[in-house]
Amino acid sequence: MGYCSLDDVKAILDNTSGAMRNFETNLETQIAFAQAEVDARLEAAGVDTPLGTPPSYVRLATAALVAYYLVRRANTQGQFDVLMQEYRLQYDRMIKDFVAGQAEVPGEAMPRGDTVLPAVFNPHAT
Repeated sequence: MGYCSLDDVKAILDNTSGAMRNFETNLETQIAFAQAEVDARLEAAGVDTPLGTPPSYVRLATAALVAYYLVRRANTQGQFDVLMQEYRLQYDRMIKDFVAGQAEVPGEAMPRGDTVLPAVFNPHAT
């Protein structure tokens, strides 16, 4: 089982742009790439990689990274620069928090009171 599911990624992307709902790429492959990056980053920080069901924070961070990969592929004319940066920023912040031991509370995806990927779902919200 991967760190995130197709549904996790689609939930993020469905609320961004109708132009990105149909993908020419295999989402399972992108999830595998994202999981490898997450594993490498956790191992480099000296944190054990999750076995079995991943912690919710790792699941959400991985889904944000997959979204970044997919938007980056569609960003041929720079039209998704802000969105792409938001996904990458969210992934980086979540992994840093997880490595620092500040993020994971069992059964709670966002223990600090944050909402799930707020700027990503609506990058033009005020």
